[in-house]
Amino acid sequence: MIQRYVLAVFYFATEGDDWDQCSAPNNLGSASSIATADANCNRAVTPFGVANDRVGDTSTDAWLGPVNECEWGGLA
Repeated sequence: MIQRYVLAVFYFATEGDDWDQCSAPNNLGSASSIATADANCNRAVTPFGVANDRVGDTSTDAWLGPVNECEWGGLA
């Protein structure tokens, strides 16, 4: 829970709603809004020196969505 909170703070502190990709869905209660935001998120997961199956993966989801935060755009 702390990790999700820290990432949400990062999102808002960096004006995530204005990002070109992977911004949060407009309506977190709408499956179609979430699907649209996820479709607009095409970020490669960045490597940072640890073995992780998601490094290089481009099937990422929009930030603040209902999935595990490790699935958000660019994170592993």
